[in-house]
Amino acid sequence: RIYTGLYQSQGERLCSVLPDQHISVAAWIGQLEERVGNPATTPILLLGNDLRIHRQTFLDADSALQFQFGHAEQNLPDVVYMGRVAAKQIEAGHLTYEAEDVEQFQPHYLRMAEAEVKWLAKQQEGRA
Repeated sequence: RIYTGLYQSQGERLCSVLPDQHISVAAWIGQLEERVGNPATTPILLLGNDLRIHRQTFLDADSALQFQFGHAEQNLPDVVYMGRVAAKQIEAGHLTYEAEDVEQFQPHYLRMAEAEVKWLAKQQEGRA
């Protein structure tokens, strides 16, 4: 299974096309096939630390999609670049930042941590 999302470049912005999710590679390829108009002219750039694990699965897929793979340095988050992008978004009014909201920030997790899953299962067993 992979953590993934589909984004499309629109000028200097990346816009979400398919939401971030935790999904099998086969199911993800199916979603991409449904979403991408002409696979022959729309290559999909795959980025991420785990591409070394999943690369062959994408290459072996029975799909007309054209997959491209990012270089090693593209697969790691660059905090300086992310900061510059965020600053541009704030300047353009596409992103707001209010210091008093920082403590209210709630991350969006796509699935629970393994330890939390085990703890919840143990709690359920204790109630049964």
